[in-house]
Amino acid sequence: MDAHTKRIERYNNLKHTKNQAEWEECVNIRESDLYKGIELDDALDIIELLDEFYDKLNALIDSQGHSGMSYSVCKSIIKHFHICENTIDDF
Repeated sequence: MDAHTKRIERYNNLKHTKNQAEWEECVNIRESDLYKGIELDDALDIIELLDEFYDKLNALIDSQGHSGMSYSVCKSIIKHFHICENTIDDF
């Protein structure tokens, strides 16, 4: 399998993505630059790790059995005491 197809397939296998319609266009552009798309592979490595993070985060929060109110309190505590403030809204 060539690098182009592999990059498209890796992205398509991800669960927590956005802007999927733009991915192939981005791949086409980045593969023709000086670095031949290496930054795409690096970005995919990170996005795959983030996918795992979100899966684990969602499984943990679901297992805790929060009501709406306790979920909001828990989320507020996390946002106050951890640097993930910008990403905590995503779960």
